[in-house]
Amino acid sequence: MSEAVLADTEAREAPAGRILTEDSATQCVVTLAGTTDAHHQRLVVAPMGRDSLATFSKPGIIHRHALNRTGMLLMTKLRFATAAVILVMVGAMPGQRTAIADDRDKLVGTWKLVAAVSEDLATGQKTNIYKAPPVGFINYGADGRVLVIVVDSDRKKPAGAVATPAEAEALFRSMAAYGGTYVVKGNQVIHHVDVSWNQTWTGTDQVRNYKFDGERLSLATAPSPDPFTGKMSVRTLVWEKIK
Repeated sequence: MSEAVLADTEAREAPAGRILTEDSATQCVVTLAGTTDAHHQRLVVAPMGRDSLATFSKPGIIHRHALNRTGMLLMTKLRFATAAVILVMVGAMPGQRTAIADDRDKLVGTWKLVAAVSEDLATGQKTNIYKAPPVGFINYGADGRVLVIVVDSDRKKPAGAVATPAEAEALFRSMAAYGGTYVVKGNQVIHHVDVSWNQTWTGTDQVRNYKFDGERLSLATAPSPDPFTGKMSVRTLVWEKIK
């Protein structure tokens, strides 16, 4: 973020919580957190969407601030006779941002399901989630949206044009599908579900621990009830990228 863009940014009479500036290049947000007393104000510096890296308390009204490309926050106070300059290094942030950005780029695209295994936490037993080899796809869009559909490959087609209640139940119980948005945090990809096949997941965050292995992607759930059996388990789905 250039100093010219931020020159003369004013914070006079600014309410607590006001974002003074944010920068997509450095992925940082500077927020006015409020006053500690009549003569002090606090600034919070944080990567976008993350907890704060640092909080600063300094006298006077902040007249001007700039976030340079090396990740240092420069704050100048002009109101007092003695000027103070505070430099804060966020050296770990660029590397972390790069790794997350690289993984997000790897995710973008369409993946085909090649395996789906559930581990029962009570017994340690691992079983295939579906009776037959599953068929499924997951798509991560560059726009931050995710779409998933998985079905059992031995699903039976209804005998007539309209499925009977029993046929409809069997079809429902042999699939999973949802769509929403996703974000990458650390070694987790978080799917926020906007719509789902069972409605139970709608509005929830489905957290998956992810791992790349060449052209394959493993997504493992946290310990949670299996949506088909209700038993506490960890489900791991392995996907292969479609070229």
